[in-house]
Amino acid sequence: VEDLIHFSHIDINDQQLEVSEKPPIVVSNPPYGERLQSEQGLAALYTNLGNYLRKVQDGRLYLISSSPDLYHRLRLKRIFKKAVKNGPLDCVIAGFEFNTGQAVESSKPVRVSETVDQSTQPLINRLKKNSKHIQRWAKRNNVSCFRVYDADLPEFAFALDVYRSDVTPDLCWYHLQEYQAPKTIDAEIAEQRIELAKQAVLQTFDIDESVLYCKTRQRQRGKKQYQKQDHQGELFQVREGDAALLINLTDYLDSGLFLDHRSTRDRVKNMAAGKSLLNLFCYTGSVGVQAMLGGADTVVNVDMSANYLKWAQENHDINDFKAGDRLAFIRADIVELLQHPERFDIDRQFDIIFLDPPSFSNSSKMQESLDIQRDHEVLITDAMKLLNRRGVLIFSTNRRGFKLSDSLSANMIIKDISHDTLPEDFKRRPQIHKCWEIRHRA
Repeated sequence: VEDLIHFSHIDINDQQLEVSEKPPIVVSNPPYGERLQSEQGLAALYTNLGNYLRKVQDGRLYLISSSPDLYHRLRLKRIFKKAVKNGPLDCVIAGFEFNTGQAVESSKPVRVSETVDQSTQPLINRLKKNSKHIQRWAKRNNVSCFRVYDADLPEFAFALDVYRSDVTPDLCWYHLQEYQAPKTIDAEIAEQRIELAKQAVLQTFDIDESVLYCKTRQRQRGKKQYQKQDHQGELFQVREGDAALLINLTDYLDSGLFLDHRSTRDRVKNMAAGKSLLNLFCYTGSVGVQAMLGGADTVVNVDMSANYLKWAQENHDINDFKAGDRLAFIRADIVELLQHPERFDIDRQFDIIFLDPPSFSNSSKMQESLDIQRDHEVLITDAMKLLNRRGVLIFSTNRRGFKLSDSLSANMIIKDISHDTLPEDFKRRPQIHKCWEIRHRA
């Protein structure tokens, strides 16, 4: 085979694939970032590889990497993936098709039995009814990620979100989140119900199991909040208005994009032109991205988690916003930052502050635990010190039964905007979040 093998030292952008009757196969073992290349360089490498392959004839790419969270950078159709070990490193082998104009994971369709369990028929009917209404609304309002079901029927207690791919709009992912059954419900019965729910979703939307992701939602406290549930690390790119955003449907309980705050993010975007934003508990940075797209002068994103800050930076990066004079990312205990902003080089006030803390946290990175019902008055009061006299602080919480302290109104003008920030697809669950605009009294 000596005549069939050729070695070249060449930049990928200068490489020419020979056109032939058979589609080319590209095999790649790119740098992992463990020792050969910086993380920032890796992101650019994956982007360049994807850009290059989309210019050539139809073909396939087979790639092994320890950074599957960068696969979205290729913007190619993935046809399979498999977890493997490369020495001591956890890796993923994945196959992609390029220049095909399609993007659904290849797998044999998993068809639900033609005979539907009679008990699931009400659920199927409800899913069809909800989907018809929500999809019409979504199309009219250019919404591509939405909730179609939220425990509408008590015996089927789960939420179902639909995320449309930004890379290939024909592909949708379905995120089924089961609400933990009460102790009064037998565990075996609960398991049977959720299995029936999965089958109902597969049949109603005529989808393969490969695009249905299932998790169990339960009360999370302290260190368990936002912890990884899995370690696949793959990010999918979706769209919200003008923003490209990344979601992860395997590793965490939440996807990385709180759909119930879609209208809130749009509100921030619409008021951001020429203004500065302090985005506290920024999570994956979607509020910051929308503010930048709205023409914000400055955005400072703050979170305690290194993983979420990395995710937030990636969200900004894919929208062509780089860290610099206008955009900053700070890893900090927000409680400490608000009490001592000078320790984090914050020596200014902001026009807009977005404050959406967790209901409870006792992370080891914090000096003290945080209970939003107990601590919100101090948290808001400290945050207002960093707000310009004519600025606005948007405070939100998902804490059930939360009550805003009456004493805050003595020095602040408070407007409840919970109803205004509740999207159409969450009106079946109006208590999912509470939200206020808070301003200084003159």
